[in-house]
Amino acid sequence: MNRELIEQAVRYTSRYVKGDFIDNPVTIQQKLAHKKIFGVTDLVVKCADKLGVKEYAKDSLGFDPCPRTLEVYDSPEDVRLSRLPEKFVLKCNHGCGYNIVQSGSVRLDENAVRSQLGRWLSTNYATVGYELQYAPIRRRCYAEEYVGDLSGVKDYKVSCFNGTPMFCQVISGRGTDRQCMNYYDCKFNYLSLCRMDFPNNPSVRNEKPSSFDRMLEYSEILSSPFDYVRCDFYEKEGKLYLGEMTFTPGNARMRYKGDPETSYLLGAMLHISENE
Repeated sequence: MNRELIEQAVRYTSRYVKGDFIDNPVTIQQKLAHKKIFGVTDLVVKCADKLGVKEYAKDSLGFDPCPRTLEVYDSPEDVRLSRLPEKFVLKCNHGCGYNIVQSGSVRLDENAVRSQLGRWLSTNYATVGYELQYAPIRRRCYAEEYVGDLSGVKDYKVSCFNGTPMFCQVISGRGTDRQCMNYYDCKFNYLSLCRMDFPNNPSVRNEKPSSFDRMLEYSEILSSPFDYVRCDFYEKEGKLYLGEMTFTPGNARMRYKGDPETSYLLGAMLHISENE
């Protein structure tokens, strides 16, 4: 990893992660901050890559749990919308939020699409929040199958510590004034854990999804090589999809109700490699 980039990441991260996250990380924020700078391995890079994680998941599980990839492009100029089905999603593989959805009858403008993809591909996402796992990714864009309107679909995010699923975040009501993120243990019992930037709602008790046991099974397999990773799923019409694998949720900025005790307790659950 480029030394200058590491030094920039340390300076940037020191602005919001307090304490010695370099030599003596203790809280969950300090340990994730340490990992995003010093814990970047080839396998972490592969799984942070939105295309690479599909290959990893297929090799690990024996089948592909991700939405189907239609085409992969080295350059936005290679995009030909006429070759794609009526509905699809265009994405970039090297960051977050780089999505263009074609879901209606009015076709996207191809030149506008290429221009937007070009702007995203020219961005080194590793310098946006200094999550260094994004730096080595070979930047590409791709077309993916459209699996339907996800506005009312719940997100299930399974946090795995040292290869063991420990709890699941359930995001419901996304995009509405009822949006919340509740936490459940691996028996789907409600937990009082609450992130300050994404509050929970104790009055909302989500039903256990039919695929929850499979989520835990897949998460245990996928997370086995890593100190920490969050496996992000969603369920659509009875089918379970892996969306991505997240190594530095919230860019290590999370704050919890009950802090600092909660952050220390979560930090104690994570044992990071002494080789980092």
